[in-house]
Amino acid sequence: MVIIDQSAGEPEHNRAAAERVMWHIYHAQSASFRSAVASLDPTQEPNPDEATKGHIIVYVEEAHNLLPRAGANDSLTTVWAKTAKEGSKLNIGLVLATQAPSSVMPEILSETDNWVLAYLNSERERRVVSDYMDFSDFAEQIGKVSEQGFVRIRTLSQAYSVPIQLDRFHIKDDAESIDAS
Repeated sequence: MVIIDQSAGEPEHNRAAAERVMWHIYHAQSASFRSAVASLDPTQEPNPDEATKGHIIVYVEEAHNLLPRAGANDSLTTVWAKTAKEGSKLNIGLVLATQAPSSVMPEILSETDNWVLAYLNSERERRVVSDYMDFSDFAEQIGKVSEQGFVRIRTLSQAYSVPIQLDRFHIKDDAESIDAS
């Protein structure tokens, strides 16, 4: 797991540091993949599990600050677009958190298989997400229901979006744990 906290610091330095970390991850996973594929016995059926060891999930908070902007001319030159397009075969997963999906390059959004979609108060943002999956069915509701923890989840393994109410996460201290038992 890779966590990069970019809440402090100069935006340009943060962006450069995040890209360096991502390029390192991308190149390391690419080298591992190529090495595993090259070592496969050509007389046997390839085992994809051997070529894809080492799962990495990268969580990008406020993704609209790091990813290529909508309308950008990117032919897989940035690490973010390249990872979105090719990362799954290298076992790199991207979790993109943003309240402004309209600012993220559509080619990156189109490569997104798993979505957790909460309240969006902007009509523009709702129009953008309604172009993906079956979210057009929920577009009006996404702008009206602002209950904390109410989300729609769509994953690669599900055929449709599911509305879910998430419980608030909190850590119990030792006294609470003892009282509960």
